[in-house]
Amino acid sequence: MDFLGELIGRFKKSRLPQEPKTISQILEGKFAPKVWASEYFREYIIALGRGEKFLLTIDQYPDLIELGRSWHEALENMRTKTSNGHEHYSIIGFNEIQRIVSVQKEPLMGHPGQISPQLQHHALGLASKAGINPVGDIHTHPNEHNLAFSIADLYSLVCPGSRDYIRVVLGANDNLFAFRARNSTTTGLSLDALTQEGFCRFWYEENGYRFTGISEAGEGAMPISANAPSQWDLNLKVAKKHGLVFYESGAKGDLVKVFPVITRAS
Repeated sequence: MDFLGELIGRFKKSRLPQEPKTISQILEGKFAPKVWASEYFREYIIALGRGEKFLLTIDQYPDLIELGRSWHEALENMRTKTSNGHEHYSIIGFNEIQRIVSVQKEPLMGHPGQISPQLQHHALGLASKAGINPVGDIHTHPNEHNLAFSIADLYSLVCPGSRDYIRVVLGANDNLFAFRARNSTTTGLSLDALTQEGFCRFWYEENGYRFTGISEAGEGAMPISANAPSQWDLNLKVAKKHGLVFYESGAKGDLVKVFPVITRAS
């Protein structure tokens, strides 16, 4: 599987310092832009390719992130592939030698309601062979108009030892990005002690849902209480507990922070 190196741009080695200057300045509190040009976002992904020491704190994330034409083209390509009714999946990563941010040219096709662990492991293997250091991923939710993450989508952002820093989900007409932060918290439990399914069960059953497991059709969750929150409100509960940062945009718009600073209707 080839990776698309032109997503964010190609750089001569001399133009890319070992520690991207803008991100280092933000981490040190010397620079606090409320709007990131697409170049800042590029630098942040490159920095995360070197490890979690470059994670920003929650309050250092900007209010708006400009994506740029290449990002929009990559996301729209995945959205188009999803027209067959199946979720699609792609790794976001950084190639240290070539100095590029990359996603797969052809996203991998999953099930109608699930990206299986086996498919994710396969994608990671392809990334490794291509010399890509993963920092996150993108997947699609076919025909979803009230876009929200599944609870399973958020699991890897809160697992101890996870190297997932960014998760992106694409709906029919919009995008959601979730970021870890330096002061995010984990579940505090190993993957064996709290599996992805166990994590989902906890959040659904604690909030008035009946949970029947995860299948190729997606999460089996049905509200059984009149006070059960919407899927988006469940997303916000997870984000609040674990210190995640959410952004949303229209299909061709820039990312606007919707948690923790700005709220939106459910």
